[in-house]
Amino acid sequence: MLLSLVTSLLCFYIYRRFFFNIVNEDGNIINTTSNNNNNNNRNNNIDSEEEEEEEEEKSTFRVRSESSSLSSSSSLGEELGDEDLAPYSSSSSSSAVLGFPSQKKRVINIALKVGTTNNDNEKKNSTHEKVQMSSELNGNICGKSNAINGRSSRAFHGSCEVRGVAISALERDPWMKVYINDDDDNNNSMEKKTNKRRKIWSVEVFMGLKKCNSIKFAEGVLCDQVKISDELPMVIELILEDLFTGEEVIGDSSDNKNNDNNNFTIALKKVFTDEGRMVYTWDNIDMAGELVKSNGRFKFKGVKISLPSSSSLSSSSSRKSNNVVASNNRQLQVQEVKIWAVANDKDKSEFERSRQRCLNDKIGDDCLTDLNLDWVYLPQSFERAREIWNEEEFKDLARQIQKTQSPEDGSCKRINTESYNVGMGGKGAGFASTLHFLSGYLSDAFLQNKAWVFGGRLNYAINSVCDKKNLAGDVECYFKPYSSTCLKEKKSAFEKWKPIKTDNNRCAIPRNRCRDLSPWRKVPEGSFGKRGMFWFRSAIVSHMMRLNAHTEKRLNLNSIKQKIGFKKPLIGVHIRRGDACHTTGRKNRCRSFEEQYLPHIKTLSEKYGITRVFLATDDSKMLNAIMNSQAANEFDFVHVQMDRSVYANTKLIERRTDLYSTKSAQADQMMLQALTDTFLLAETDAFVGHFLSNLSRLAIELSAAFKGYVPPFISVDGQWCRHWKFCR
Repeated sequence: MLLSLVTSLLCFYIYRRFFFNIVNEDGNIINTTSNNNNNNNRNNNIDSEEEEEEEEEKSTFRVRSESSSLSSSSSLGEELGDEDLAPYSSSSSSSAVLGFPSQKKRVINIALKVGTTNNDNEKKNSTHEKVQMSSELNGNICGKSNAINGRSSRAFHGSCEVRGVAISALERDPWMKVYINDDDDNNNSMEKKTNKRRKIWSVEVFMGLKKCNSIKFAEGVLCDQVKISDELPMVIELILEDLFTGEEVIGDSSDNKNNDNNNFTIALKKVFTDEGRMVYTWDNIDMAGELVKSNGRFKFKGVKISLPSSSSLSSSSSRKSNNVVASNNRQLQVQEVKIWAVANDKDKSEFERSRQRCLNDKIGDDCLTDLNLDWVYLPQSFERAREIWNEEEFKDLARQIQKTQSPEDGSCKRINTESYNVGMGGKGAGFASTLHFLSGYLSDAFLQNKAWVFGGRLNYAINSVCDKKNLAGDVECYFKPYSSTCLKEKKSAFEKWKPIKTDNNRCAIPRNRCRDLSPWRKVPEGSFGKRGMFWFRSAIVSHMMRLNAHTEKRLNLNSIKQKIGFKKPLIGVHIRRGDACHTTGRKNRCRSFEEQYLPHIKTLSEKYGITRVFLATDDSKMLNAIMNSQAANEFDFVHVQMDRSVYANTKLIERRTDLYSTKSAQADQMMLQALTDTFLLAETDAFVGHFLSNLSRLAIELSAAFKGYVPPFISVDGQWCRHWKFCR
């Protein structure tokens, strides 16, 4: 029997070795039949100790399959063991994307020293020494010292000094060099330096976007000086230092003094030719901190970012094109450069320090992304993102909300029944806007340890379908009761409700609620409050968005996903148009898909290896144009088939009172469409949206609650909550 067992194990080993592709901790696919040859080639580039570390990293692997390219976990409610806590039974989440450092591996930003001081002046001074620029606009006011931590992805609308943007003068071939913080330079031992150098993983360049790059502020400002195209590219190059001569080797151009240095086994340069990205990323560099060649030893020192006035293409046609643009002056605008390296043992103390910074809406591998301010979040490690989110604590908060809302003893003496709403007659505005407004009542009651019931009206529930269930205008036509024990109090509040006597004032609410929302900006005391407003709000809206059984059956999301090819991994894209292009801050400023959305889809696709895109939009013309565009050859676009004609109107949708009638089912269809797109967006693995839109904000809040971490996102028009009245 023992012989049979050994034989079976041997056969299984041979089968896996020769028929499976293996993914190592770096996320790289390894063909095991040729792995030894690859390792032999690598011996020429790294020293023996680094090779041992490399092999140790490869010893832990996982099998890649179509279904596990993003592994799935159960929904919030399933993880809690309480079905009543999940928004809907089919909600699912994703954990890790191939191409990332493994769950067991850490990355650290070595471009700037983060967390070493609380003194902003000291930060600026240390940064100043690590950054060089070809020129600085207005002396040093808009110069290199502005490229500091914590300003990595915010739009530039005003003073460069305030917004933290380093800007060059308008010149030919502007450039910036950013050197790493190499603590090993303090060690005089060449051997120790060599063995401890970190592997370079990724470079991110956050651009200083001006008003012309934003949907909200697009009018009358030109961006010709920062245009990026085939003829006018942006280039990122690695800077190496020859350890014997001390000379710099930049990129792989022929300008290097020692041409033999150009023949490295890795690329030393990446060229970008597409305009409109908020961040340009160069991922999977996979470079050892030190390279060995026959003619010398070279160590990584930093990166150079440049806007050359002409491309370096060698074809004659390119040269002719270059002559046309050679005289063009350009202006480099950079908010931050991050150089990510695989962490080593001595970085443990930095991770411990960073844990203390990942509070109050601060997230990211370096805890420098601020959810209240930043437009972009591109995590390097989802394991790190989970630690920051702290799912166990989030579960505790969800349970506490449920317990407060539905007292076990059935006592509803301490209860909040405020039920006034925004919108026409106090019946609601847009769906997600209304839900966010109502979430303020729930959060306020929770902080007072009270239950809250909503006896007001939801305009989307004023339809013939809800009327047949005797639930016209009632949120419970679609959602589970916010309180499962205070049902009598809810019924009484609903019967006593009266509409606000106004036709056009959206803020005619007693107690000046629409203008003084300071109570709703508060977060709980203690550990719950330390996580910040986004974390707290995600738990609140997750409770409010729990679908009742009838709605869940009508939506049938699993069937929709199967029908449209909603297969993970996906990038979710919310394109808000309709009345928003005529009535809001985007009035007359809505822009094309290729100009405003596609650049960010490409960023997420390149970083996370995702080519399937779920589109959620209220604009059928935009959708048809996308499906027939050139981008459809590059990406697999999927969307839900629905009638979007009702949204093709220039009037605010909440002011179109004819839509909300018990004689029509139109509002019901709109509600189901909004729920479908919101939940499917929340299930995607990375997100491009409008944080000026409440639906985008609702989707990202639910997505974080489902997954147990904030997913990668890019907003085209603002931060998650800075302009929203509930935010601090």
